[in-house]
Amino acid sequence: MATLIRVVRGVGRAVQKAHREQERQARRIHAEKIRQEKARLRQSIQIQKQIEKGHREQVRANRELQRQAKRIHAEQVRQEKAHQKQLIERGKSALAARVEMRKQLKDSILNLKVNT
Repeated sequence: MATLIRVVRGVGRAVQKAHREQERQARRIHAEKIRQEKARLRQSIQIQKQIEKGHREQVRANRELQRQAKRIHAEQVRQEKAHQKQLIERGKSALAARVEMRKQLKDSILNLKVNT
């Protein structure tokens, strides 16, 4: 009977030992799953940050292109105004020259009439 009790205790201990080992394995597996999930989460966050960074850079680039287009347009408007101003000045000087020529022509016609 004493040997039977020892055998039962030994079996009970072996069962407990096996049960504890199963629990340890379950904890290890669970911890590994958590580590993997954290790693996936970190990777996902990193990818999301890269996407957002790319989007921000694209937005900045678009804004810079808009600014450049605005500057180019403003420069074109300034050049067009300067060109128009030059045309007006040339027109004024040409008109003044024609008026002066007419005046000289009238004076010379009057001089011819007076002299004849």
